Amino acid sequence: MKITKKGVQIMHINKWLLWLLTFVPVPAGYLINLVTANSFLSGNTITGRFWYYCLPLAVLVFWFWLGCQFSKTTWSFWPSMLIGNMSGILSLILFVWQFFGHNDATRNMFIAGLSQGFLCSTPMYLFSRISILFDSDPYTIDIYDQLYLYIVSVVLMMAIFMLGYYYGIKSRKNNDKSVEAS
Repeated sequence: MKITKKGVQIMHINKWLLWLLTFVPVPAGYLINLVTANSFLSGNTITGRFWYYCLPLAVLVFWFWLGCQFSKTTWSFWPSMLIGNMSGILSLILFVWQFFGHNDATRNMFIAGLSQGFLCSTPMYLFSRISILFDSDPYTIDIYDQLYLYIVSVVLMMAIFMLGYYYGIKSRKNNDKSVEAS
């Protein structure tokens, strides 16, 4: 905390820490995937369902908060959007590279699994029907359906981040106005 003439202000988070926090959805998605698969294999479906439904919502709240934190940096909107959503964009690129650029024999399973972490951390159960709109056969699930779902999840996370960014700017302006008025 920092005491100034305007009152007590919380110091900004270091930019490197913000950059590292952008990768939180990847291990969160891996954790969701791991716990859900293990709980269904062991027969404890309640634990798996809890993680499958609750952790993605927590990641969305975290992503909104992260957008608010990025609004406090010296980065403008577009660099903040690119840096803040870098993990989703990189995961999408890795996904396309591993699943469309390689066959099953040459695919690196570690990179393929890592690339799906971001997707698993988004609440797919809320918007998976959107990807059906782009599909020619809505009754089968293939690699293209996963790609559509991935694109929708990256766009959703960008929108949540953007809302957090603008909320952070608006709340900071309101705080500045209230300090000037007093």
